[in-house]
Amino acid sequence: MDVKTRETVFGIMKLSLVVSLVATMVSFILVNNAKPVILGIWFGSIISLLLFYELALTISKAVKMNTARASRYTSFKYFIRFVIYALILAISVKSNNLNIFGTIFGILSVKLTIYFKNLILTKKSLRKEE
Repeated sequence: MDVKTRETVFGIMKLSLVVSLVATMVSFILVNNAKPVILGIWFGSIISLLLFYELALTISKAVKMNTARASRYTSFKYFIRFVIYALILAISVKSNNLNIFGTIFGILSVKLTIYFKNLILTKKSLRKEE
């Protein structure tokens, strides 16, 4: 993975941790029994961050392969990530200590961070053009 990609990935990961921290504080204030929700948020967030980093490594490696091999490789890695997400959600449903909605939020925290970051960057670039 090149330096610029690594910086981008770690920047998104840091912002995602901030989003999870804010969600933790909000749930601590708004929810009566916040422990399962907070544990769910962090459980989902940590797994999502690890799988996001693994996705970045997969893409970096696939770029160096020929088309057919890269397609098989990325499809296999996608399937593995999909299975891991399914297992995480199943564990969250079965566990009394984890809230499924907190886990889902944690899993989506990386995606939300990317969407918000792109939205902010898009707004900044539109302002510069005017």
